[in-house]
Amino acid sequence: MKRFIIVLILAINSLVGSAQITRNVWGLELGKSTKQQVINVLKQKGYVPDTNNPSNSVTIKVDNFKFGGGYWTYASFGFQGGKLYEIWFQNNQFENTVKNQDMFDLLKERLDSKYGQFRYNGLNSDESNLCYYDGKTYLWLSIRYFEGVQYISITYTDKNLWEQKLNDDEDEL
Repeated sequence: MKRFIIVLILAINSLVGSAQITRNVWGLELGKSTKQQVINVLKQKGYVPDTNNPSNSVTIKVDNFKFGGGYWTYASFGFQGGKLYEIWFQNNQFENTVKNQDMFDLLKERLDSKYGQFRYNGLNSDESNLCYYDGKTYLWLSIRYFEGVQYISITYTDKNLWEQKLNDDEDEL
């Protein structure tokens, strides 16, 4: 009986230890999906992707689409080395159908429930800028003011491609 309990505990620990932050959004995978794949998926979902911006990203601006229990009016998909490195959803206090703070609190509760073991206190993380990190993926939930407007956002970032982007940006100096 003791042996069974020990094996059961080890099995549960290995499952918990192998959990990770999702790297897939709408069938798009951080570190793997290409710009064309992102464009195709957005078009299939009925969105009009905007690729005319200086940051080489693909963006959409729509009225309150739902993702992860939140309502968003803007999404940006960033690329490094031809691969998707970041997915960023955002809304502001004027376009959101619910109060930003209420949405933030709900998403924080859900993220803590799902990814609480990955709560990370580095990289300027505080109570209005939460970070979860599993060694491969950063997941940010932020609420902040910019030019007098309150914004809420959730961001998924591939660690390796993000660091590569930072190095490439630094090399340009």
